[in-house]
Amino acid sequence: MASFPPHEKPFAPIPVPQDFYPVPPNRGFRPDYHQVIATSYLAHTLFHPGPRRPRSEKRPIPEELKDERYFERRQRNNLAAKKSRDARKRREDQMAMKAQILEKENAILRAQVVTLREEAYSLKQLLLHKRTQQLQQRHLYVLHPHS
Repeated sequence: MASFPPHEKPFAPIPVPQDFYPVPPNRGFRPDYHQVIATSYLAHTLFHPGPRRPRSEKRPIPEELKDERYFERRQRNNLAAKKSRDARKRREDQMAMKAQILEKENAILRAQVVTLREEAYSLKQLLLHKRTQQLQQRHLYVLHPHS
């Protein structure tokens, strides 16, 4: 049997149950953002990349400059802001889902590592036992060649 460095040991893929992956976002699944953040370090680091720049101060527009063009621009801006917020929410939901999936996969892989290490240990013990038996048999044969 070939010997592999620890990081190159081949894994047999384990079956993944059908209900392992959550329903895709376009099918109505929306994880609770705060629940994911509270339970997921990975999701937390993904959602909070670092400090933000401070916003500039608001400068009020004088009433005499608020014409029809101003209100049209405000309406377009409000729609664009809503679209941006909705898109960000979708991205956050998808990221939260992906974080949950990756955490489940990670847990499965960690369990698989434990199982494989136990199996490797058992096989090494079995091999050691067989070699010990072979050496004992050779030793007995040397001492008693025609027994």
